[in-house]
Amino acid sequence: MNDLGGKSFPFEGELSADDKQMGMLAHLLGILGPIPPLIIWLIKKDASPYVGQEALQSLVFQVGVMVAWIVTSILSMFCIGFLLVPVVLFLQIAYPVVGGLRAKEGMCYRYPVTSGFVK
Repeated sequence: MNDLGGKSFPFEGELSADDKQMGMLAHLLGILGPIPPLIIWLIKKDASPYVGQEALQSLVFQVGVMVAWIVTSILSMFCIGFLLVPVVLFLQIAYPVVGGLRAKEGMCYRYPVTSGFVK
């Protein structure tokens, strides 16, 4: 299944309702920045491989979004970055929402812009 350019596929193994919920939270709380997925990853990476990989995916994506905000800010000095603000804002919100919905279903979600960084 292809969601906004991302990939989702079933997790191989048993998932509890808590695993699905924490996977969803790892994506959705990523909207606030990279710190919430980092905390979830640090706490759950050994307890649940599913939550660990979903939190890591969200973390890498949010670090990329943070870099995009820095580039947009720099480009705003030249009046070009203001055109990128709505694009970065949309991506920062849309992809984690889709990832959260897929994680709630027990699917693994891979962001399209970070799929090569985390395996």
